[in-house]
Amino acid sequence: MITRHGVKEAQPGDAEGDESISGKSITDMYHQAKTALKPYVEESSVTPKRVFIRHSPAKRTLQTANSRIAGAFELQPVPSSHKALDSLIFSAPYFPTQVDPRLGYEGLELNDEALKKEGELVYVTRFMGSLDKDTYDGVPVTPFNQIVKMLTPRLSDALRLLTRGPKDLGVLATHGCLVESIFTAAVNSALSSPISRIEDIGGHVPMEGFALIYLDGTPAENYTAKMVRNGQEYPINLDRLVG
Repeated sequence: MITRHGVKEAQPGDAEGDESISGKSITDMYHQAKTALKPYVEESSVTPKRVFIRHSPAKRTLQTANSRIAGAFELQPVPSSHKALDSLIFSAPYFPTQVDPRLGYEGLELNDEALKKEGELVYVTRFMGSLDKDTYDGVPVTPFNQIVKMLTPRLSDALRLLTRGPKDLGVLATHGCLVESIFTAAVNSALSSPISRIEDIGGHVPMEGFALIYLDGTPAENYTAKMVRNGQEYPINLDRLVG
């Protein structure tokens, strides 16, 4: 599962720019993951040690990943607050979890003023359509295509853990603009030229938005892969991503 973080709601003690997610979002993402992932967890007898979680340095992505895993394994009781989620994860078997700075904004330039003024949908649509342009309304930015290239190795690492390593289920939790970039990397792998329309990844990814990558096959038979978002399937070329 590749997921954007949940709906932000600052809590007492949160640092500026490092907000938590709301209790409602925790519950909603739990149920989304239960629906999307629990059948696979049960059918494949997935154990916690065969799971991997990667999230950005921001607390909201860790909370998001924990909400997803709690739902996938239907841990009880259903969490509706940060305290309840923390307690649930603490009392459960350990799910291997790591911070991955590549899933955060460090080192990237965005036009924050335009983002606030236009809103995410307009901003990401225009930004993605520019591909290699290094300015946005005259402000220097990291080109969208460069972000895709920077995040492709993160996607490849995750796929290697599933196709060559000892893992059966992974969760990558990240942010707006970055989640679209990872989806783009997946879709581009099966195409001869890169996409530049947000519609080609199923549209803008709101908070709590996610996609699933399915693998079919075995190491001996070679795997096939696809990304599924909102019922739409996108083929993935594993040879280009994993080698």
